[in-house]
Amino acid sequence: MPPWDTAAVRENAGHRPTPAQLADIRTEVGVYRRVLDGGGLVALGTDQPLVPVGLGLHLGLRALHRGGLSVSRTLRTATALPARVFGAERDLGTLEVGKLGDMTLVDGDPFEDFDSLVRTSAVLRGGRLFEQRELTGSFPAPATRSLRAAGTDWLEVGRQQRRESCCDLSH
Repeated sequence: MPPWDTAAVRENAGHRPTPAQLADIRTEVGVYRRVLDGGGLVALGTDQPLVPVGLGLHLGLRALHRGGLSVSRTLRTATALPARVFGAERDLGTLEVGKLGDMTLVDGDPFEDFDSLVRTSAVLRGGRLFEQRELTGSFPAPATRSLRAAGTDWLEVGRQQRRESCCDLSH
C-alpha cells in the first residue's frame, strides 16, 4: 500500500469495532446475501482514494465471508460478478483460455484459511510477474505517521497512484 494508506491502517488498527458497527456489518451482509440468494449481483469495488484500494476490498471480502457466504461465493463478488455487472464477462471475471487474465498470487489456500488472501506474494499483470518486494518497494517509506496532510488534494493523489503504479504497463 502507498504511505498514506499505510498510515491510515496503522492509525485505525488499534480500534476494535463497536457493537453498533458490528451490527451494521451484519445488517449490510444480510442485505447482500438476500440479493445473491434472489439471483441478483453483488460486485465489490473500491472508493479509492477515499478508502485504501486493497484494504477496502479485503475488508469487504472478510465481512461477506464472516457473514456466512462461502469462500467461492465471496470471491465471486470481486471477480465474476463485477464482470457480469459491467457486461464484460466474455473477457473478464474468470481465468479461461481466450480471456484477459490478471492474477493475484497468495501464500496459502483461501478455501482452508480465508485470511491467506492478504498474504499476497505476487501479481501477474499483462503477462508480467510482479513479486511482493517489487510491489511494496515502489512506494517510498512514509516521512510521517500522520493520517492525512491538511489540504491534501485527493484527486491529485488518485492521479499520482495511477501514474506511479508499480503495475501500470502503459509507460
